[in-house]
Amino acid sequence: MADSKGGAMLLIRYGVNRKQACKNSLSKWRSVHHVYEGCVSGVSSEVEQQEGHWPRAKGVALLSFESMKDAQMWKDCIPEIKQQDWMDGPDMVLVPMRELPPPGKRYVQILELEFSQENYQRYMSEYVPATKDILHKSGASESVVASSAPVNLKGAWNPQSLIINFWSNEEEFHKAYTSEEYKPLKEMRQELALTTSCSFHLEDLFRSKGAC
Repeated sequence: MADSKGGAMLLIRYGVNRKQACKNSLSKWRSVHHVYEGCVSGVSSEVEQQEGHWPRAKGVALLSFESMKDAQMWKDCIPEIKQQDWMDGPDMVLVPMRELPPPGKRYVQILELEFSQENYQRYMSEYVPATKDILHKSGASESVVASSAPVNLKGAWNPQSLIINFWSNEEEFHKAYTSEEYKPLKEMRQELALTTSCSFHLEDLFRSKGAC
């Protein structure tokens, strides 16, 4: 399990009816996050689906760590997580980050992609460079996560590839996502990959500047 220079992000996908339980559990073990150089980026339950099939009534918590190893050790040392009935069995996926999530950008887009090797090469050579320009002009912090090697730690969610972008607000995201400039690129991506796209506001769990 190789570490990236940007650290690692742990995604916890849980039933929205368990949001408060998730917040309580993460708050309770806040000190352990710091032991393993961790940070709770935030939680969300109001997820908007743009494409594909995001599971109904599922929210997301994002946790950042300095390494994949730290994230794994955090998960293994929290007693509650080991219990089968913890939050009714959420999904947990670990991915390397290219950079830390920007504290001032709290609107998140998750793209889950599944494609053949041939289509992946075209995606990387044609779609990614063109999309970078649009994201940059739109003010996004693009590809905080851009991983073709997510690691399933718990539950049934086992994505082939994940892209996670951070935006200042919902309006900026939708303006870029629905723009005429992005339309042909979106159509290209949909031809190349089975895609699920969803977005949500990331609630600062601790009501502080950095949420750590």
